[in-house]
Amino acid sequence: MVIDTTGLKVYGEGEWHVKQHKASRRRTWRKLHIAPVSQEILDVELTDSRCGDSTMFPVILNRIKDPIKKVWAAYDHGPIYKLLYQKKIYPIIPPRHGAQPCYSYYGRSYLGTRRFIHTNPPLYQRDKAINFISQFIDYKK
Repeated sequence: MVIDTTGLKVYGEGEWHVKQHKASRRRTWRKLHIAPVSQEILDVELTDSRCGDSTMFPVILNRIKDPIKKVWAAYDHGPIYKLLYQKKIYPIIPPRHGAQPCYSYYGRSYLGTRRFIHTNPPLYQRDKAINFISQFIDYKK
């Protein structure tokens, strides 16, 4: 499943006038939050332009009754990862530019072997993605 947001212009029939005379005209936008799966739209929400994209993510996800295995989204926020982890959904979310992994692992010795346990399991997939990307991109340049 993919969750995305796009902008829709509500007012602005005088675009030519604004462009021609450099006049300022107040424009109003709406956001359309959409959740399609293989050419079928599962859920849609129309909000005003001040509504944050990641605030509508849980609302849309909770309204979908079909079982979901993976979610593609662009909301790199801890609460989003936590929600997906609780619902046992695999997140495919690109980390922000310059994102740092949260190395909150601690070692545990069990029968002579040392294991590392991630203390924040919802962010484990994010850390894996950051480590994978860092193999190819050097942000320190």
